Amino acid sequence: MEQPKRRPKTGIIVGWIALALTGLAFAAWSAARAMGGPEMSVSPEWQPTAHDFAFAVAMRRDQPYAVGNFGITRGKPGTAAPDSAKTPRTWEKVADTGAESLLGIAFSPDGSGVAAGQLGLMLGAAAHSDNWRRIESGNQRRLFAVAASDEGVFLVAGELGTLLYRRQGGARFETVKTKWAGFEAPNLYDATFISSDTAIAVGESGAIVTVTDGLITTTLETGPESLYAVVRCGEGLYSVGQEGRVEIKRGRGDWQASTVPGAPDLYGAACIQSSTLAAVGAGSLYLTSGLGDTLSWHQITLPSVQAPWFSGVVALAPQPALLLTGPGGLWEARLSDAK
Repeated sequence: MEQPKRRPKTGIIVGWIALALTGLAFAAWSAARAMGGPEMSVSPEWQPTAHDFAFAVAMRRDQPYAVGNFGITRGKPGTAAPDSAKTPRTWEKVADTGAESLLGIAFSPDGSGVAAGQLGLMLGAAAHSDNWRRIESGNQRRLFAVAASDEGVFLVAGELGTLLYRRQGGARFETVKTKWAGFEAPNLYDATFISSDTAIAVGESGAIVTVTDGLITTTLETGPESLYAVVRCGEGLYSVGQEGRVEIKRGRGDWQASTVPGAPDLYGAACIQSSTLAAVGAGSLYLTSGLGDTLSWHQITLPSVQAPWFSGVVALAPQPALLLTGPGGLWEARLSDAK
C-alpha cells in the first residue's frame, strides 16, 4: 500500500526561505481576475529583508502582530488626515528570539497573548503589555500554532501530536494526552476554538482532534492529505490543506470532504465578515462565493518577481481586507471596491 504523503509544514518553509535568499524582491502588485472571481489589489505591508520569513499573523484588537525568524513585530495603525487620507501602518519589533523562529501566535479578547515555535519555544505577554516572557512547559518539540478562546483559554499545537492546554486564569500549560505514541503521532499544524473551552486541532493524515477542558473527546484521521489550517466562518468549520483538500463541518453534522479546483496546497485560512472563506497557497489567494452547501472557489493570482508561497492569512476588520504572511514579510490584499 502506498504510504500517505507526509510533508511537514516547516520542511516546505525551509525551501521558501532558500527561495527568499536568492534575492526575492517584491513590488506593488495588482491582482488579476481569475475564474470569474472578485478583483483584489495587493501591496507590500512590511518587508524587512529578503531572508526574513513571516510565518503567522494574528490580531490584538485593531493591531496585527506577526511572528517569524525575526521574533515578534507589531503593526501600529496609521493616522487619519483631514483630507480623509490615511498614513500607512508602521511596524516595530517587540520581541527578538535570536536563532529560534516563532511559528504561531494568538491573543485572547483581553489582549493577553501567547507565541510558540521551534524547540518548544513559548512566549507570553499580559494584557496591555509587550513585555514578552518565556513560558516554561518542559516541551522541546516544534510548536506550529496557538489558539485562544473568547474566555482566555489557550491551546498550542505541534510536532508529533503535541497539544498544550492552559485554562482560563491558569498559571501553566498542561500536556494533553492523545491516543498516539512515539513517531506514529501526526504533526498538528493549526487549531481554533469553537466554544469557551473546546478547540479543534488539525494536522497530518487529515487528523482532526477535539479538545475539551484539556481532554481529547474525539479523534479523526480523514487522510491521507495533511490539513494545515482550520477556521470558523459563518455557521461552519473549515479546514484546508494538501492537494486542495477542504474538510467542512456544519452544525452537528459530520465532516465532509471537498476539493479546491486545481488541487493547490493551501497553508492558511481566514474568514472575511462571516460570509467568505479565504485560503492561501503558492502565489495565489482563493476566495469562496458565499458559504453555500457547495463551495464555489475563485483563484486570484498575485503577480510578483517570483511567485511566493504564503504561509498564513488573517482578516482585517471592519474592511474586507487580508494580511498575508510569507517569505520576505507581509502583504495586504484588499477587495478592489473596498474603501
